[in-house]
Amino acid sequence: PMIVAGGHELASHSYWHRRVDTLSPEAFREDLRRSIDVIEQQCGAKVKGFRAPSFSIRPGTEWAFDVLLDAGIVYDSSLFPARRGHGGYLCPQEPHDFTNTPSGRPIRELPMSVLGFGPLRLAFSGGGYLRLLPEQMIRYGFDKFARASLPVAVYLHPRDFAPDQPRVPMPPHRRFKSYVGLRTSKRKLQMLLSRYRFDTCAAVLGVA
Repeated sequence: PMIVAGGHELASHSYWHRRVDTLSPEAFREDLRRSIDVIEQQCGAKVKGFRAPSFSIRPGTEWAFDVLLDAGIVYDSSLFPARRGHGGYLCPQEPHDFTNTPSGRPIRELPMSVLGFGPLRLAFSGGGYLRLLPEQMIRYGFDKFARASLPVAVYLHPRDFAPDQPRVPMPPHRRFKSYVGLRTSKRKLQMLLSRYRFDTCAAVLGVA
């Protein structure tokens, strides 16, 4: 209730944090239902949005959008418009109506923000990307999007602010992605809050 009272929006990121592309439509539907029920019971506000764990709505899983719409979700922020480990989903960078659903029903989409450097496309505003990149590059991305009148999608996890968190055994590349730059997250977030104006995803997409 305190989060909603502070003017923030609560949306679903799933219940068990399992990748959508590993689930059946039935399993995804049940996971989504549980997450919505818990959030709405605790905050007293309707859940309007969803982001898939690991941006895991990829080509071949468009059925997930119909599951979202059936559950009353009106916008999604799961598409990563560049190649990545879990596939990504090439789509317009700007907020748009995603219409490639099996039923043909549209859903509002706020894609992850990525910068183009020649053939390379790189996220800059969330998670390990924000922890890894220098502040100058992060500001460059925000300023470039502002000049194009595009919103920047930001995401951070509680663990991004915990440099003293336990280190879990994992392969070197996963360890790097999980723990790089943890001591920089708070400073970078404070910088962004002081330089830029933010709003809820629903408000940005016009579905608030």
